[in-house]
Amino acid sequence: MSSEQIKTTKRHDDFVNHRRFANDLSNVIDNARREYEEYIASSDNPKKLFKHIRCSLSSKVSVPLLKKTDGNLCNNDQETAEALANHFSQVFSLEPTGDIPVSHDARTATSLCNVEFSPAIVNENLKKIKSNSSPGIDNLSAMLLKEYLLWLYLYPLL
Repeated sequence: MSSEQIKTTKRHDDFVNHRRFANDLSNVIDNARREYEEYIASSDNPKKLFKHIRCSLSSKVSVPLLKKTDGNLCNNDQETAEALANHFSQVFSLEPTGDIPVSHDARTATSLCNVEFSPAIVNENLKKIKSNSSPGIDNLSAMLLKEYLLWLYLYPLL
């Protein structure tokens, strides 16, 4: 029985049945979630656990209601964007772009120009890569690196 039906009948029995059903449903959902989390925690694959934690911790960020300069609240996204733009245009100043000073700091005094690695060192380090690790910033998977990078190193493309 839905909450709308309870509002129309206004019978106490309907309300009690609805609450009992809602409580039972909440218990079933909590037990299912607990069993799933125990299954993930006991799994040999840590990626499942990390994915569940990441999804559980992520939250949607929303922009709260803002007051415009006239004191009224913003009613839609367009008004909110305009209120933020007006505020930021007052806070930040425009700087001249013509005479930007040049930095003379020697932050890159040393550089790695001619670094060479022997095929033995490359092969040794590729063997140490975990096959189930996530891709790096180059977006190459560990399996691809293990299988093909040594061949590309030994026989480079022309």
